[in-house]
Amino acid sequence: MHVAERVRNVSTPFMDGLHARSEALRREGADVISLGQGVPGFPPVAAAVQAARQALEEPSTHLYGADAGLPPLREALSLWLARHHGLEVDPATEMLITAGANQAFMLAALTLLDPGDKVLLPSPFYFNHEMAVRIAGGVPVEVPLREDHGFQLTLSDLEPYLETQPRALVVVSPNNPTGAVYEPEELRHIAAAVTSRGITIVSDETYQDFTYQDAKHLSLGSLPEASSHVITIGSFSKTFSLTGWRVGYLLAQPAFVEQALKVQDSMLVCATVISQKAALGALSTPAAQLTERLRTLDERRRLLMDRLSGLRPLGWHPTRGAYYAFVRVAGCSDSSALAEDILERVHVAAVPGSVFGPNGEGYLRLSYGSVARKDLEEACARLARYFDSR
Repeated sequence: MHVAERVRNVSTPFMDGLHARSEALRREGADVISLGQGVPGFPPVAAAVQAARQALEEPSTHLYGADAGLPPLREALSLWLARHHGLEVDPATEMLITAGANQAFMLAALTLLDPGDKVLLPSPFYFNHEMAVRIAGGVPVEVPLREDHGFQLTLSDLEPYLETQPRALVVVSPNNPTGAVYEPEELRHIAAAVTSRGITIVSDETYQDFTYQDAKHLSLGSLPEASSHVITIGSFSKTFSLTGWRVGYLLAQPAFVEQALKVQDSMLVCATVISQKAALGALSTPAAQLTERLRTLDERRRLLMDRLSGLRPLGWHPTRGAYYAFVRVAGCSDSSALAEDILERVHVAAVPGSVFGPNGEGYLRLSYGSVARKDLEEACARLARYFDSR
């Protein structure tokens, strides 16, 4: 059967294979510690579970909802975004509730891109973004970032590429895979330069609530001078630990949302209704509960900083966002083979940097989001044994 070339040119999802091999080893009796998939190591917030239980008894839960999402959820989310991130959006005309942030990005790509349109991806990039651009018929263009600059995105990095007439720039801050939180003042300069050329910014803010020390997240859609050229992508998966519920959102100007609704209806009609009701409940979670989770993640981050600092040949310039360490491995030219060998020999799952683009080769992404302190300590001890034996 024929398969479209734009799909055949997309790499097979790495995470699915990593999960399958990890599970196979566990069935064989191995104690696998996963520093791979980027999930928060907390249960869903209690308010979401309670709301889902109640929703099961409501007849409307078992019917289609509005394409754009349940009105009460859109209204509550608009208030939450304004209060926490300074984002002012009209819930009736500037918001779509989606089946997670990945679907929101795919929705944006299919609505925004004509075949052959260039999309700038600061690299290392989130691999699902590159996949979505290709599937939508766009052309991903890697913009390499430097480890010695903390993988920060700067206007000087972008300027050579802005003259190539790209359709869009993708910004991910806090960043997956590097954990970098882009400096707000630099983002303002970037937004002014990019939007003045009519280039759209797709701002993926999935990790907006995960910053440490004095790092500050800036939501680009909150800048009045840039907001008409910004598409904001967000998720309930990380902040509220609703990964499996698949609820995210897209924010954009009314004219764009109106067109995106056509794609939304053809893709899935509406996000799962019971998941939307759970997300509505999640928005009532006390801030103190979320702050405590962030404190726990920062403790894991500091532990990892301490353990990796004395572990050669690994090198990490600690970053201040998300829950990832993008770790350089001295002398590594095949991070995929290295990650496979680490999993087989010491049963620690890590993601090779090469899946995040050519600029990620020679690195491993270690996630400290879902591992308890004792497991993180054990994983670091196993990595030490692995590299000592090489």
